[in-house]
Amino acid sequence: MRRARSNGKFSTSATRSFAARTFADVDDLNSQFRRWRDEVAHQRPHPEQRDQTVAQVFAQEQPRLLPLPAHPFETDVLRAVVSGKTPYVRFDRNSYSIPHMHVRRPLTLLARPGEPDASSAVRAASTASR
Repeated sequence: MRRARSNGKFSTSATRSFAARTFADVDDLNSQFRRWRDEVAHQRPHPEQRDQTVAQVFAQEQPRLLPLPAHPFETDVLRAVVSGKTPYVRFDRNSYSIPHMHVRRPLTLLARPGEPDASSAVRAASTASR
């Protein structure tokens, strides 16, 4: 079976550009990315319209783009989980501790992006049994 091929132009150049970078936080990484996008990626010739740069073609397309939604999308993940014998639940390839009284009980896991650390990013609350 053959693996699907993708257009690797961005991923190859992004990997080359960002693999060894250091950054202080997400804001620093985003500013480095914007600088790279504006100074390197957008200055390249457009793959289909070789007489224009990527930035020029994007400027022409921008008025036709749809605006962002007025309200952000919900990104929280709610998932029903049950721990095994140990006081841990698995989420996103990580184990998160739960209070011992919730072991082997149905739980609702709530994961929110942008939490300061992994331990506060995932919370498990016991589900009321009826």
